[in-house]
Amino acid sequence: MVQDQTTALPFPPGTLVSGFLSGLQAMSSLHEGHAVSDASHQLTEHLRAYPGHNLELITTSVEGVAIAATCAAADSVRSITWRLVHLAGEHVSADDVLVVEPVDAGAGWQSAVRSRFPRARFFFPKPTTSRV
Repeated sequence: MVQDQTTALPFPPGTLVSGFLSGLQAMSSLHEGHAVSDASHQLTEHLRAYPGHNLELITTSVEGVAIAATCAAADSVRSITWRLVHLAGEHVSADDVLVVEPVDAGAGWQSAVRSRFPRARFFFPKPTTSRV
C-alpha cells in the first residue's frame, strides 16, 4: 500500500507544492496492480465513446504507459496503439490521439502537449481506494 506522505509535510492545501505532492501520490498509487487495473477499466469505458475507431494512446509518464498498454492489450476488437512521448523531443504530429495520464499536470503541460498534438484529447482516471 502506498503511504500518504503529504500529511506529515508542512505545506498548506492549495499550494503549488501540495498540488505537486498530491500528483506524485496519485502516480505512486498506480504502482499497485489493482490501481492499474481500475484505471485501465475506466479507460476502456471511456473508449466506448469512440466505437470502431483505431486509436493511438500517448503518454508522457511511465504510469500512463501502464494504463495505456494494459487497455490496448485487453481490447481484441480494434487496433489500439500506444507510445511514450517526450514533449521536448522531435516534433511528431498525429491526427487524433488520446493522452492518457494518471493526473492532470496543469494548463502549461496541456499547452505543451497541444503544441505537438493539436487535436489531443485527455483522459485522467479517477483515483480509487486501496484494496489492501
